[in-house]
Amino acid sequence: MAPADRKEQFTDVSRQVNAGLGIEIPIGSKLAVQGEARYHRVLVGHVARFGAFGDQDLLGVQVGVTFYFGGRSAKKRAGDGTP
Repeated sequence: MAPADRKEQFTDVSRQVNAGLGIEIPIGSKLAVQGEARYHRVLVGHVARFGAFGDQDLLGVQVGVTFYFGGRSAKKRAGDGTP
């Protein structure tokens, strides 16, 4: 149920901290491997509302392979910073 007072609505919003790091490494003329890690920290703003759920920590890890079909090679693409 939404609070009647709009100011009260934003006082219960939890804060979040998010940080990440990723890398792409070319392993051939058209092939690259990539990896990424992200960390999220959610700070509970209203303990009475969330009860037993306190601050939450989440860690996400992704690994992938990229194949470049046309145009420049993966080594040139990774070196010049273009997506």
